[in-house]
Amino acid sequence: MNRFFLATAALFFIGGASAQPVSAELRPEQIAQYRQKLEAGCVVDAKAGGLTPSNAQAMCGCWSKSLGQSVSDAEWQAAASHALKRDDAAETQVLAPHVRQAARLCAAVGR
Repeated sequence: MNRFFLATAALFFIGGASAQPVSAELRPEQIAQYRQKLEAGCVVDAKAGGLTPSNAQAMCGCWSKSLGQSVSDAEWQAAASHALKRDDAAETQVLAPHVRQAARLCAAVGR
């Protein structure tokens, strides 16, 4: 999901419904790779949005840490599964409450 940073801003303002996680058969290394791609996409989008590379890294690192603490294993499975299916709406729905929380916690980081 390369649009992580921009989607986060949209989610923060318009909200989103919480979805029940769907079962998935992804290996732990696939989930780890998905999480790394989310953070990398966040950095790319943050820099494109005008943040310096160091500020983008700081903000996205904060968001990644926050998501790591609040997203359950089942939700990571569901989000990664939706991403593999290129179902952005379902992926966003799973992560929306956590992204909003991370946005509040990390608002001042990188600014």
